[in-house]
Amino acid sequence: GVIKPDARAISLIKGMEIDANGFNLLTDVIGRELGVECSVLMGANIASEVAEGKFSEATIGAVDDSHADVFTQLFHTDTFHVTATNDVPAVELCGTLKNVVALGAGFVDGLHLGNNSKAAIMRVGIKETKRLIDRA
Repeated sequence: GVIKPDARAISLIKGMEIDANGFNLLTDVIGRELGVECSVLMGANIASEVAEGKFSEATIGAVDDSHADVFTQLFHTDTFHVTATNDVPAVELCGTLKNVVALGAGFVDGLHLGNNSKAAIMRVGIKETKRLIDRA
């Protein structure tokens, strides 16, 4: 099929494409492949809890305000709160890298290394996330 040039895309995928030159945001990969601008929705949510109607929240990153409005109206409910920003790379990187930090925190818990070690993982993880966002 042919994708219309005014189509809108939104990614709910956490991750990034890695190549010899560094990393590519998946919104960029999707946008390039589909030939349309791609927004992103990210949140610290567990799918089963969203499906059960438990309170959840997420952020939409969309360059175009009209796309952000459409996606916010589409996804926002009484139990799934959605906000939007124009900073697509920040939303996508925070959504992706928070999972890496969470894994590190889980390893610290599993190894019984203490709360100070877990706090250090979180602090350094946030610092490194900001550094990557500044470069994106």
